[in-house]
Amino acid sequence: MKRITILMVLCLAMMVARAQSDDFGIWTSIEVQKKIDKKWSAGFETEFRLQDNAKELERWTAGVSGVYKPTKWLKFEAGYKFIRYYTLAETKGKVTKYLDDDELEPKNIKIRTSDSYWNSRHRVFLSATLHKKFGNFEVSLREQGQYNFRPETSMSRYGMKYMLNEWDSEVVDSRKDLSEIDTVKSKSTFHLRSRLQVEYDKKGLKWKPFASVEMYNGGDNFGIDKMRYTAGVEYKINKKHSVEVYYRYQHKSSADNGESAFNTVKNFTDDSGTPVYDFSNTNYDPSLFGRNDRSTHVLGFDYKFKF
Repeated sequence: MKRITILMVLCLAMMVARAQSDDFGIWTSIEVQKKIDKKWSAGFETEFRLQDNAKELERWTAGVSGVYKPTKWLKFEAGYKFIRYYTLAETKGKVTKYLDDDELEPKNIKIRTSDSYWNSRHRVFLSATLHKKFGNFEVSLREQGQYNFRPETSMSRYGMKYMLNEWDSEVVDSRKDLSEIDTVKSKSTFHLRSRLQVEYDKKGLKWKPFASVEMYNGGDNFGIDKMRYTAGVEYKINKKHSVEVYYRYQHKSSADNGESAFNTVKNFTDDSGTPVYDFSNTNYDPSLFGRNDRSTHVLGFDYKFKF
């Protein structure tokens, strides 16, 4: 079993090393669970996440929850989480006007830059999980609805608008277009999370390998906003203490900060990473405007205490 675990960790490390264009993060959490009776339990959890190749703190979370398990195969959970989120500075842009009906010849491009800032988020959730054993394997399906509220917060943001020549798409004029914006409006979102998980749970074995896939549905069209693919192993130290190590690949199909109308601007930086905004001698290149899609490779460590 130890050999399998070591091999899995090495394979995951190779996958992370290959994904140079994606982000890499480290997620850690501590969870405490108190069993009230045979059907009820309560818990507290705190989590820290690193982003930008594990160089910047992405968020920290503190939450409480209650669990009701009427049968062996069904579990309900409800809770609240307070999330403190750090948004990195970024430059985004979008084409605001085209010269043709097919939207192939851009005329105006708007570039917007946001400084880094902290904001708070409040989350309430309710989930139902079905369990079924097949020999030593346990399959579970969890459906979770969650409501997020982001209060209004302050930040620094400004933008530029570029007008393109009608013949060769060369930038011929640029001017200050957006006044400084100091407020990020409050926002509410709802997501339905669907997770399918398989665990290898052999009686007497302290190691419990698992794999899961999770889908987030939300947004204006209630489409797929996020996908998560996870593989890991849980080690049960004793009846009260356990630790978990996992690898997770996460793909976001849209921004989570209300800026999805703008696409990320790539390559508009100098050698030091400072954004450059002078396009007076630059031809328009659609490849400079990337989608808001973002993939992250995560190495996770969890600790659980039950009493």
